[in-house]
Amino acid sequence: MSVAAIRDMVQTNSISRISVRTLVVAGSEDAVTSPQEGRFLVDRIRGSQYVELDAAHSSNVEQSDAFTSALRDFLPSKGQSHG
Repeated sequence: MSVAAIRDMVQTNSISRISVRTLVVAGSEDAVTSPQEGRFLVDRIRGSQYVELDAAHSSNVEQSDAFTSALRDFLPSKGQSHG
């Protein structure tokens, strides 16, 4: 599958069927997948959480400490479950 095929996929109708805990991380300067698109996802995925980092497209690299912190806060700790 080419990158263009992934880029051009339209999944807006199926997003609301996501039923697992979801963390949406957006970079405030991301021109590829903008913060507006991240908020669009959060508005349609029930119970999802949104984090916006001061980064472009690779927030896990550009803001690795903040990304890791957001992920740790989102994931259940050992012995804890989220359902």
